[in-house]
Amino acid sequence: LGKLTAVVPVRSGSTRCIGKNHRPFGDTSLLVRRVKLLKSISSIDEVVVSSDCSIMLKVAGDLGAIPHRRKEGFESEESPDSASRLFHHLATDACPGADYVMYTTCVTPFMSRECIEE
Repeated sequence: LGKLTAVVPVRSGSTRCIGKNHRPFGDTSLLVRRVKLLKSISSIDEVVVSSDCSIMLKVAGDLGAIPHRRKEGFESEESPDSASRLFHHLATDACPGADYVMYTTCVTPFMSRECIEE
């Protein structure tokens, strides 16, 4: 069927909730929760965490995900085409060997395993 890579974009410069992806969330963090969930799904071949934040990249590596440091210019939401540029960058630069790329964020912590598997 081809290689499926789940990519989790996290940036250091959250504008509404500073540090939301790596600060405590119950007994874990949003990033840890998402990476562990994705790593537990057998149909996902690899998990990539793409960020401009060294802390989050270290957490990703420690959990067995592939850390991907974003190129400069992809840490902001300022340009009108920022989302499409980021999606293209993630698909081509962060997941070069993937046949399929699953874009998944940390900010939906209650999304079930079953929902992701579908």
